Amino acid sequence: MNTPITRLLLFFIPAILLSNLVRFEIIDVAVTQSMLIEKLIRILLEGVSVAIFALIAMAMLRRQQPLRVSFLGNAPVHAIVAAVATVALYIVMNRNALTLTPLVLFASVSLVYAVFEEAGWRGYLFAELQNKARWLQILGPGLLWYLWHLSFIQTTSVQANLVFLGICLAASWGLFGVVQSTRSILMAATLHFAFGAVFTNQILKSYWHSPDHYIFIGLAFSISLIAIKLYENQTKPNN
Repeated sequence: MNTPITRLLLFFIPAILLSNLVRFEIIDVAVTQSMLIEKLIRILLEGVSVAIFALIAMAMLRRQQPLRVSFLGNAPVHAIVAAVATVALYIVMNRNALTLTPLVLFASVSLVYAVFEEAGWRGYLFAELQNKARWLQILGPGLLWYLWHLSFIQTTSVQANLVFLGICLAASWGLFGVVQSTRSILMAATLHFAFGAVFTNQILKSYWHSPDHYIFIGLAFSISLIAIKLYENQTKPNN
């Protein structure tokens, strides 16, 4: 049965189960003695199930209607330049905290993880909800994104969960606008990467010296906004 409910369940249930089996260390992913390598593997495995089942749901949805969203979207050059510039900015600003090779590895893996996540939240769900009311297009992915993290299991603090829910909804609103404009999953993933590098990524956020992280987040968001505006100006119809 290829219905919206079937596709949503096929995407969300396996994604939340498999991701959290890794997140809560129910599945052992240790392949070396390095804790950093184990963290990197966990980061990728948390996101990859979102991407896999998003792609399956998108393939089903494509049989019924155009997706109108893709990895590079309508702004391939702008999306690639913004992503590369943002990762490079992180590496340059943290070059004294770690040697170059692991720094590049950690940043690259984190961007891939952001792409995996955004394939679901701003890829599949954007396509699935494209004909729905605007409030549902924004609140739906934001709420599912919050539930996917199972933050209410990690902490029972009502205040902490409300704050995190608010962050998910606010980010969903902002990233919806990005994808609405560019139709690019990579553009959304770049902003996701930048936010995570400062606030949520357990590896990347550990290398900052204040106030460098605030400078980075401001510059990173500016890079994406400039790329989006350049794309919009480039595609404006001539009067």
